Amino acid sequence: MARQLLHYIKEQPVVWEQILGSREQVLEDFFRDRKDLPLEHLIFVGSGSSYIASLIAAEFAVHVAGFDCRVMTPAEAIRYRGSYDKRKTLVLASSQSGKSVSTINAISAWKKAGYAVAGVTADPASPVARLVDFHYLVPCGEETVGPKTKGMTSTVLVLELLALEAAGKEKRISREEFETIISGFRKGIMAARTNIALCENYYKENISRFRKHEHAVVIADPESSLAAREGALKLLETWYVPVFSYEVEEYTHGIQNTIQEGICNLFVVTEEANCSTMEKLTAYCEEKGCDDWVISTVKGIRTKANLLELEKGGASYTTPFEILPAFQYLSAFGSEDRDIECDKPKFHDFYDCLGTKSK
Repeated sequence: MARQLLHYIKEQPVVWEQILGSREQVLEDFFRDRKDLPLEHLIFVGSGSSYIASLIAAEFAVHVAGFDCRVMTPAEAIRYRGSYDKRKTLVLASSQSGKSVSTINAISAWKKAGYAVAGVTADPASPVARLVDFHYLVPCGEETVGPKTKGMTSTVLVLELLALEAAGKEKRISREEFETIISGFRKGIMAARTNIALCENYYKENISRFRKHEHAVVIADPESSLAAREGALKLLETWYVPVFSYEVEEYTHGIQNTIQEGICNLFVVTEEANCSTMEKLTAYCEEKGCDDWVISTVKGIRTKANLLELEKGGASYTTPFEILPAFQYLSAFGSEDRDIECDKPKFHDFYDCLGTKSK
């Protein structure tokens, strides 16, 4: 019942490698489009998984390339258009299908205000692609199921490569630093390839133990918090139950009141600096009778909880590619175990009724 979704999950490393290998072709229009204009501000716009992809890419653009970034949902983008220097600002509107009505409306608003808007979609003939000033393709191929996997992660990679190319063009980073980052991506993809096999085997053995849970909480360290947010969305989309995601510091400021016997907690640990805190928290939850699961790229973490140890590529910016397969497989196998057909939409008439997708 999740056969197509599983195919897309397994396909991801190949797609990412193709994007990296053909990045000059994928991004060749970027240099012509921007010409000699300086670039200081990146405004990211997207909904759902495209919004989370934008958050991840913006974090990369700030920390690696030093750009001033802001991420907004389409509704926020329509309400707020800042006083940025139009000559030094690029709006990046992401929509995998290119049919999001709210994103189309946001693009129109920013264009009307005089800003350059680039669209990032998987369909060059889509309404978004036709409307924007510049279009950059997410070459992930067809993805017909609703819960997005390879399209979301490929959008992250294309957005980050755009920011990286811009940083190189602006001489914010040296050529050596540029190549080191590209090498980091390759190492992350290698780790993710290993993790896909680990996750498939792990959840095949353990998936029935999640069936009883009618909701779940994802608790992540800072480095993995955005990937965990996407992971929680995937579980919600495929299990049809509430799933909430929190960065660990936020969790300890009131959310801990959800601790109770039997609750499903999914802990994500990718930073050695936060290991002690996560170990204490998992131990505390275990004492209270929670059903705890730990997904970790940190070796040797001390916990009595169910543990899935994954490989780490070494760079913080590759964490989403290394961690997300764990949630994607949990989503796919979990939906099958609950007799949910996640390869097909639950409500076929929803988008038509709400008018949220353009034709």
